[in-house]
Amino acid sequence: MNAITEVRNPPASPLPSTLRELHTAISVAADLSPRQRSDIARSLAALMRMAPVANLPPHPAALRPHLDRLGTITSGVGSKRAANLRAGVRAALKWLRAQADGRPYRAHQPLGRPWAALFGQLAVFSRTKIQLSRFVHWCDAAGILPTEVGTETLTIYSDHLVHVMIKGGLREQLRRVVVGWREAARHVPGWPDASLAMPERKNRITPRSAYLPAFVAEVDEHVVTITGRGAGGRAGQRFSEEPDRAEARKSRRKPVYRAATARGHAQLLYRAAALLAEAEGIPLSSVGSLADLIAPGRAQAILTTYAATVGDEAPSLHNLAGVLLEMARRRYRKDTGAHQRLYRLLQQTVRPPTELSEKNRKRLRAIGPRELRAMFDLPERLIAEACKRADEERLRLQDCIDAQIGVALAILLHQPPRIGSLAVARLGENIILPTQEGEAGAMIFSRAETKAGKKLELSLPPNVVRLICVYTDKILLHIPNRRDEHALFPGRSTTKRAHTLGLQITERIRKWVGVDVNSHLFRHLLSHLYLVRNPGKYDVVQRLLGHSSAETTKAFYCGEEGAAALAHFAACLEQVKAETRRFPNSRR
Repeated sequence: MNAITEVRNPPASPLPSTLRELHTAISVAADLSPRQRSDIARSLAALMRMAPVANLPPHPAALRPHLDRLGTITSGVGSKRAANLRAGVRAALKWLRAQADGRPYRAHQPLGRPWAALFGQLAVFSRTKIQLSRFVHWCDAAGILPTEVGTETLTIYSDHLVHVMIKGGLREQLRRVVVGWREAARHVPGWPDASLAMPERKNRITPRSAYLPAFVAEVDEHVVTITGRGAGGRAGQRFSEEPDRAEARKSRRKPVYRAATARGHAQLLYRAAALLAEAEGIPLSSVGSLADLIAPGRAQAILTTYAATVGDEAPSLHNLAGVLLEMARRRYRKDTGAHQRLYRLLQQTVRPPTELSEKNRKRLRAIGPRELRAMFDLPERLIAEACKRADEERLRLQDCIDAQIGVALAILLHQPPRIGSLAVARLGENIILPTQEGEAGAMIFSRAETKAGKKLELSLPPNVVRLICVYTDKILLHIPNRRDEHALFPGRSTTKRAHTLGLQITERIRKWVGVDVNSHLFRHLLSHLYLVRNPGKYDVVQRLLGHSSAETTKAFYCGEEGAAALAHFAACLEQVKAETRRFPNSRR
């Protein structure tokens, strides 16, 4: 029997379905040494005491949110203790996976002769050895010889990682194996020259080569049109240098989109073509032009098929409908009747989001007083540590990135602009610092730099101004390859990409605070905190967020302060009762 199929033998007895059952099974496991049983069982018992995980399934997806909170500021668990607990949980999951595969559990065992002869030729701490270590030990434990490794092996290894990996990205781990294998085959004599390829994603994007060239050309032409480059625009221009969209509306010119937005439009058009082919059961090559996507019957089929996949209230469904409608508006500009018919059809098919999603509500509920306090303290802590290293002349690139995250967090926790506007902010142009210490600063974005097309002026508190000044004086000048001296967050070109800055903020908060907060959630968080304490004050929230209409603010945040409003009503009623007590009781 092939070694690859041997790892798929069914287990001899039913597997534990909860973490408590896994703890019981490990306590009496015969294939573990007494020391291993004791260490793993104690780690599981400690985790069950710290978090409500006893009845959760023993799977990384269920345990990862609780494990991520270990070692954070709010957990009360030190980093070393958290690392030991994670190691114990990882060992328990590996033991469970070995039981599912019908093979004995092996930990800290020397490699067999075939693998040891090859793996021993790599340098002790070389990058290649680190990249391949986990994969090589798994192959040896599964009985897979070096000459039997192939793409099928990597697919099975990917399934193994899904069940045992509690930290890190799956695709990144697989990519390291592929790169390390190629390097080893190139430099280690006798290393098998097998061609490993990344397993395909389940929702892999169809390549452009699968579409008709005429369709691809129309999509490219549409991108050129909506970015305004066909009329003298240039690629790579800054967002703030683009034409004023409010003025474009007044002069009835077509709106001009950013390059990133235009690329998103193109991806949605390609997805719409694939959905149309799926809905009608035709080959993808049959979709010959963009006009096929906005035919009323076909547009409805596209959206209905996509809604069955992502749900009726998914924001991406609303975005797809908006892209189709925008393209129809440009193509039917002389036939308003056809445009209106398609618009009514899209309105019937797609319901635009009018409230916070349940996912965002769940994230807001996870932020309690301790987490909020930790987030408010984090900017000061990140910048202070970076400044300490700068004073000791030991400043690293990661310290500069941490200081940038600290400044961005300080701004988002007080005046939350959109991350796209914040990432391209410039000192002296968007960030106005005061001339005297202790005064407030200002953050100004023109109409071309905001999504709503309105000029946005926000105040920066003195404590935020102080952090920005410390960052510009001690950290900003030391950032390598800085090309724009006025950029608040310099990146590899001019400014840091909004997506990159947002990911860095999310990862840092997850590591230090233990909650999952993206950059846009700060807008919901501050609005929620204000409305809870000031029910009904939507005009202030509208001004803070820069919404063009008060109806937008009410649609998303109406009801968020419901409990506070009821409490305020009860307090007013008690006040009325207290006022009536000074009058004598009425007599019959």
